[in-house]
Amino acid sequence: DYVDGRAFWPQTVWKKHSKTGDLGYFTDQTDAEVRTQSLACVNELVTDALELAPDCLAYLSKLQCYEVFKFCAIPQVMAIATLEKVYSNLDVFTGVVKIRKGLSCKLIRMTNSLDEVHEVFYQFAHTVLRRAMANQRKGVHDPSLQRTIRICNTICEHTEVAHKKQRRVRQLPTMLAAGVLGGYGIYKRMIEPSMEKAPVVPSSWTHAASVAAATYVLTPLVLKASSGGGGSSGLKPASEILKQQ
Repeated sequence: DYVDGRAFWPQTVWKKHSKTGDLGYFTDQTDAEVRTQSLACVNELVTDALELAPDCLAYLSKLQCYEVFKFCAIPQVMAIATLEKVYSNLDVFTGVVKIRKGLSCKLIRMTNSLDEVHEVFYQFAHTVLRRAMANQRKGVHDPSLQRTIRICNTICEHTEVAHKKQRRVRQLPTMLAAGVLGGYGIYKRMIEPSMEKAPVVPSSWTHAASVAAATYVLTPLVLKASSGGGGSSGLKPASEILKQQ
């Protein structure tokens, strides 16, 4: 947007970092001082936006309709992903900075429940936090650095429970698939003591591997179906809400 002349940034922020008082000051990225001020400017803009995240999550937690929740949540997960992308990124002033389309699709699929949205916020806030801590160690000039660290810690604390829950959900398919193979191996050794003389990959093991693969693939689908679409946040389809009225 900056390159295309569509940087509608608040003057209260960028004028603090522009030595000339003009938004075009940040154009010359070959100048070391300009780069320093540009970084401070974009990081403060990102920090200002991140400080609205707790209110955003509080609003989403009040929604009861699944369709309305998804409609509201999608722009928010896109926003925090974009904030992470542009934080401490001088490419904002020289080119186009966007999240990948594949990531956009993944984020859309992660808006079925409040827990999933919390997981997205945790991941990106934690990434920004790591980058801010790295800047601190390097001694990067960034007046908003402590604010950034503070708000990222706040977001992570607010979403940590959901993050741990979602991590267990992601690990479950792998654990079940490993359990299938491990259980089958124990079973084979119990009924076939001379198993070491068998072929390296007997057909029975191929079948077991197929079952394990199916378990790995189908477990997330079963979990999603059992949640009724609304996940663990108690969301209800619009049709169900209308019937109750």
